[in-house]
Amino acid sequence: MNIISMLTKKRNKGRFTKEEIDYFIKEYCRENIPDDQASALVMAMCINGLDSEEIKDLTIAMAESGEKIDMSDVDENFIEKQSIGGVGDKVTLILLPILAALDIPAGKLSNRGIGIGGSTADKFMSIPGFRADITIDEYKDNLKEEKISITTNFVDVATAEKKLYDIRRKIDCMDNLELVAASIMSRKIASGAKKLLINVQCGHGSTIKDYKKGKEFSKILIDSGKLAGIEIRCVISKIYEPLGKNIGNTLEVIEAIEALTGNIEKDVKQVVMEVATQIILMSGKAKKELEAKAMIEEVIKNRKALEKFKTLVKMQNGDISYIEDTEKFEKAKYKMEIKSNKAGYIQMIDSERLGNIAIYLGAGRKLYNDEIDNASGITLVKKMDDKVKNGETIAYIYTNDESKLKGASNNFLEAYTIGKKMFNKGSAVLGVMTK
Repeated sequence: MNIISMLTKKRNKGRFTKEEIDYFIKEYCRENIPDDQASALVMAMCINGLDSEEIKDLTIAMAESGEKIDMSDVDENFIEKQSIGGVGDKVTLILLPILAALDIPAGKLSNRGIGIGGSTADKFMSIPGFRADITIDEYKDNLKEEKISITTNFVDVATAEKKLYDIRRKIDCMDNLELVAASIMSRKIASGAKKLLINVQCGHGSTIKDYKKGKEFSKILIDSGKLAGIEIRCVISKIYEPLGKNIGNTLEVIEAIEALTGNIEKDVKQVVMEVATQIILMSGKAKKELEAKAMIEEVIKNRKALEKFKTLVKMQNGDISYIEDTEKFEKAKYKMEIKSNKAGYIQMIDSERLGNIAIYLGAGRKLYNDEIDNASGITLVKKMDDKVKNGETIAYIYTNDESKLKGASNNFLEAYTIGKKMFNKGSAVLGVMTK
């Protein structure tokens, strides 16, 4: 068995055995296989595909390639939520305190965000003082005591996944569904999850562009999860426009705080309710969807979820005075109105374009070590199906770099399609898949 024979096999559309996949992962982590050959093999996988058994074997091999976190002392059936990510996605910020308020351990391992989607850790770290780099022991203690926590400190988990992720990024294989599935599941298995709820977002602002691909990806995840002994449910949602009204770390945190007081944007509420409902059902806290939804509404109404948000911030050294008075958050120095250049109904908003504009303003990273300006971003005043007049304000852009205003505003309206008829966008949730 050697890397050349594996390259030949996959180039000729053969399937790998478990022993071959184990060999590749182990030898690559030992640096006995060079990056150019590993890259060639990943490209062959990307072009010629992997079946469910291969995805399962790759998932487990990557999960076993580094340290593993045992979450059984927190919950024997620890459930973790994962999102494919999208522009304006602040679902996890709202979800974690809701689950914690219902006595369901709500933990999140989160990396720095790269690209248009951002990360949950970056958003929490926009709260002054907030520490996301707590140890795994601190993370678990928080979950035992208060049922809520987040950490970025899991560098040795699923070592091979990180190495292959870097290869995929360099050779433009980030949208291969089989490899994405193995990547997600390996990280979550290694981090101690026994069940997974995956929010599969489809649209301009995601790596998965349409509902058909979303269903296909969900099926890959669920089938591979069964082979690996992991229960997986997928909530498929659309992100044909940014989720909610804000893009940018501080702006999204403020929107999440407002949501936990009951002032929640319609599309955000639809996704949060469905994701939370499915996790509650997986946990056994409720048997029916209506019961689960009532539980969610109650912890928002009585502010228990908001209190859990404050608890998380306080436990991890954040200043809760910013949660109690969001006016304290630092504002961007420069603000510009974006006005419509025609009258009609907003039929489409290109999330990907707006996500890239937000990065340009300073709200996100192109590279891992880029600095983020937490106050920068975009607020949408009008969204899809809203009627607008010529010259009416449809958005605001914020930045601390005045030179960025002109470039951002010049490109902004290109993200909008305005016509005579409504698009009739419907619900943000497209469906739930359990099998």
